[in-house]
Amino acid sequence: MIDPLVTSLSMLARLVTLLGDFHQGRRLAAESLALAQRLSHPHSLAYARFWIGWVLQTGGDHAEAVPHLDAAMESGRMFGLPLIVEWARIVRGAAVAQLGRPTEGIADMRTSIERQEAMGSALERPYCLTLLAEALLAEGDAAQALQLCDQ
Repeated sequence: MIDPLVTSLSMLARLVTLLGDFHQGRRLAAESLALAQRLSHPHSLAYARFWIGWVLQTGGDHAEAVPHLDAAMESGRMFGLPLIVEWARIVRGAAVAQLGRPTEGIADMRTSIERQEAMGSALERPYCLTLLAEALLAEGDAAQALQLCDQ
């Protein structure tokens, strides 16, 4: 179980980031991560690491996001949280694609989507497909990007 305050801070960070306040989103995500570290609760820590990585990637800080997403994946593997691993993998893939390694990023995003499907998870599927479509479009594959949008 994830600590409710860690969850609340992370979701608030997500919300304000989506509303365009990246500075506030980053602050709240960092607060969530600091709380999870103080609690020394593995599930909360993996969750908070994912969300700070998400906030950073969404705000355009791709290089800074990658280590947080790597840490979330590592924690997720260590503590049996496969959905955190795959959420972090897809956002990391988007960040890597933005950093000039589109082939690697697209491959990671495809792997994540396949693994989420294998788990029976459709949570965040439209968002995941959108990230992949954006990377494909940037690579000039508009047809495949549009196909993903149709899904």
